[in-house]
Amino acid sequence: MAILASTACGPATSGWEHGPALSQAARVAGVTSSTWDELCGSAAKQRVDSAVCLQRAERGRVARRLARALARDRARLIAAFLEVNPEWRRVPSADDPAASVLPRLASGTRLGRGAFGCVYQPRPVWHFPHCGVAVKAVSLRRRSAARGLAHEATLLRRAHEAGPHPHVVGLHGAFLEGEHVRLALDLAAGDLQHQLWQRRGVLGRREALDLARQTASGLRHLHAAAGVAHRDLKLENLLLFGRGGGGSGGVVGRPLLKLADLGLGIHISQLTAVQDLTATERERLPADADGACREQVGSPATMAPEVRGDELCWYCPFAADAWSLGACLLALLAPRDPDEFEARAPFYPFRFADAADDEFVAYSIDCESARLSRSPPRHSPPGLGLPPGLRALPPLGSASQLDAVGARILAAPGPISRLLDRRARLHGLSVPDPPLPKKLLALFDGLLRPDPRLRSRVSDAAVSLMQLEAEAATEHESSEAVKQARCT
Repeated sequence: MAILASTACGPATSGWEHGPALSQAARVAGVTSSTWDELCGSAAKQRVDSAVCLQRAERGRVARRLARALARDRARLIAAFLEVNPEWRRVPSADDPAASVLPRLASGTRLGRGAFGCVYQPRPVWHFPHCGVAVKAVSLRRRSAARGLAHEATLLRRAHEAGPHPHVVGLHGAFLEGEHVRLALDLAAGDLQHQLWQRRGVLGRREALDLARQTASGLRHLHAAAGVAHRDLKLENLLLFGRGGGGSGGVVGRPLLKLADLGLGIHISQLTAVQDLTATERERLPADADGACREQVGSPATMAPEVRGDELCWYCPFAADAWSLGACLLALLAPRDPDEFEARAPFYPFRFADAADDEFVAYSIDCESARLSRSPPRHSPPGLGLPPGLRALPPLGSASQLDAVGARILAAPGPISRLLDRRARLHGLSVPDPPLPKKLLALFDGLLRPDPRLRSRVSDAAVSLMQLEAEAATEHESSEAVKQARCT
């Protein structure tokens, strides 16, 4: 620029002195001027605007292409799901107002989130009770979880077709909105596992008996009326619904309990007939088994021994539910002390029902000893002598002596009593106070049999729990009457 200024203001000089410099300066000035005009002029602004528009248009085209691809992918997902589950093809009609209301439950306040989906409380809708519905949603991209949620809806429909039960969670609707499978269920206040954690496993005897009775009643309805086996019964799947009013199957002022989460359940029509199994496969089944399955499903703390075996074997899911019921009831009425540093599920009697748990091994030995002590003596066939080293038993006496022997056998502590004593002696854990009644110990001994052929039925357990609860209520009323008499 200094060269240009001197040239413009100074005297004229000859070309041989400043010719090359002037020509270079002119070239530089021309380039600079044109670049400045291109950067700051109206033409440059137009070019920038056009470039931005092109970029936006390209981004819009890419976004539209992605949106179309996602829509095609979603349509394929929905078509594949409906092909497997045709009962979800629901067309809204004027006769069924819920069909038009269900899509309005597609959003709300999230209550919890898991690995495969979430649970949220939708905004109140006129067709459903205010704040009484929770929606469980699972993405169709989680194929196994979506299939399990659809299966749960089918089993809940079967259970409610058999008759609504106060201790089975209610299904208000099942619908497909977007790419999520959604179930509208009863909104619970919490689950039994969380309540036990809050109270450190300390429940009153009457309250624990009431919760146990409700659990057995709901499971009996699933087994007897609906023909459904739960296969994942645990404390987390026992939902609590505030305080009962006495007219819905619960006791006044106590929580109402309902069974939930039937995603791993199975209907009796899906079982393999016992006649189709070989003699070896049928040898571990109960005599009254209606069918068998061999999937290893459930939770480790409540899984029956025949389900948790190293090798897949055929088992009766209804008998496996009886074991799970016994484990949950024992956690209610005689909970194991919670320990945050112990690598096991809290409150349950065993960590695993297999050889990996020393307590279960000792309990199985106690069960086998009790079975052998109660079995009649086996006599040698005629013509065969005793093996060398064994002496013949002396002949038994009269019928009164036989009755005395049987009374001593029955008075001996059962496997559950030995389990509780072993807890206190070896691990320093607390025992139930007051001690569990003999009828309740006998109930546990019947449900928690390692051999499914000797295990009690859920229906019998439900009847026994009703009787035990009635007896506990009578004892409580009599004790209260005595206290009032003393006060007066």
